[in-house]
Amino acid sequence: MDHKYITPQVRHIVQNLQSPRNFYQKILLIDSYEGPFLRQYEKPNLVSLIQKAEKLLEEKIIDKIIIASLNTNEILAVNKRWFNLVSTETHSVKNIPITPHVWGFEQIETQYVLQCDLDVLIGRHDHSHDYLTEMIDAIKEENVTGIAFNIPHRKKSKFKKYDSPVGGYVPEVRCGLLDLHRIKSYLPLPNSVKNGFLELSWFRSLEKYQQQTAKRTLRGGDPSTFYIHPQNIWKKYPEKLSVIRDLVSQGNIPSFQYEKWDLFGKYNQWEYEKRNEDIVFLLRGRNTPIDKLKKCFASLKMQDNQDFGMIVIDDASIDGSNILLLLLLDCLLDKTTLIRNENRIGWIPNINMAVKEVCTQNNTLIVILDLDDALIDNKVVSKLKTKLREGHDVIHGGMFRPNKPLKIYKTEYKNCRKKRGGNVWIHLRAFKKYLYEEIPESELKINDEWIKDCTDFATMIPIVEKSSNPIFIPEYWYLHQNSIERSLELNMSRKNIIDQIINKSCLT
Repeated sequence: MDHKYITPQVRHIVQNLQSPRNFYQKILLIDSYEGPFLRQYEKPNLVSLIQKAEKLLEEKIIDKIIIASLNTNEILAVNKRWFNLVSTETHSVKNIPITPHVWGFEQIETQYVLQCDLDVLIGRHDHSHDYLTEMIDAIKEENVTGIAFNIPHRKKSKFKKYDSPVGGYVPEVRCGLLDLHRIKSYLPLPNSVKNGFLELSWFRSLEKYQQQTAKRTLRGGDPSTFYIHPQNIWKKYPEKLSVIRDLVSQGNIPSFQYEKWDLFGKYNQWEYEKRNEDIVFLLRGRNTPIDKLKKCFASLKMQDNQDFGMIVIDDASIDGSNILLLLLLDCLLDKTTLIRNENRIGWIPNINMAVKEVCTQNNTLIVILDLDDALIDNKVVSKLKTKLREGHDVIHGGMFRPNKPLKIYKTEYKNCRKKRGGNVWIHLRAFKKYLYEEIPESELKINDEWIKDCTDFATMIPIVEKSSNPIFIPEYWYLHQNSIERSLELNMSRKNIIDQIINKSCLT
């Protein structure tokens, strides 16, 4: 059933669990059973699932795929080893998978396995938190078979000693650390057969053994790292689940989620943090090199006036920038709304989301700063505030382009559409929120699709036409490093798009 979202979930789990320590192996266990399923929410597609798993293997997101496709003799042998019972069924009488799961444990080479369901959401308040060492230290205690992964607590909560009642707790099937050497030494586990099916799931069988022998599964730990389990109903809303996945991985969860392991709340209660500052920098990029990210964020940290907000959008990077963005933001996090798209959606949908949904004040000044660029004046924010007080609704600052060091750009606001845009596309560019919201959707589309290239022309021309008091400051405020090599074909394509943008009807 998980074929539609295996890729983002595996990426999410691996990215958020393999820091600060890596694993001996990252193994994906696939159960070849094709239904009917308990709490089924999607039509199964084993072929699609395996194809996507192989792509994850090819990209080295995982190290190994194991597929539980067992014949009758193998099923009998596994069930005999684990429960000393005769059954040719892989699932329990309640249709809970058993045999594929414990067979998967037999394929693992290490003593410990951090096993989790594919759908769990991993939250990190601190990516340097060494949760794994804490769990391994705890599992080494006598009579401990496993450690349950922590659930969400308040950020300021303190470390809670790993503990449990004698015989408790239920071994954590959704996300937890297991000592396979100890568990295998307990075999066969107590279970029974009803109508040919095993009655207890493997974890309930292990719980029963714990209760009989005073073994334990511990809970506790540091609240910096945790998991949340979304019920299947959430999987019917993949776009919302993508947002929640991003928020959880950043540790940004609403207070109603504290102390709960199942995903809680209503659809509209999980949203990115709103921004209500007078000035909000809108930064976006994709697969941005680390050196440029550092330079960009450093140019904001150096501003003499820190009274501003930020919206940072990573448009589905494939090079690991998602976690690096979070790390590199550093001391800017408290003023930042970080949005990491699961799928690439393009600049216009991104700016729509940032301006219309995240920014709340009509008079907020939106300042565009690409993640591969930087400010080159430490008083940009102060100067922008001065121009705001003077009543300007569109502000441009000069840009320096290393590939065109002698080129000087100057904006021409009057009849800019007739002057091929009048350079109103240049960086630095800033505008009031309400000006963008007044642009008709048709201005931002060609052939009924969002404009994908030359979006600086598409957005700024109608904004300037609506502006009542624009201003250009002929000082170098902005370092613009164009990272796209322009071929003749690309230049012709851009020219065609710009022609279509300019030839649209002027706004009234």
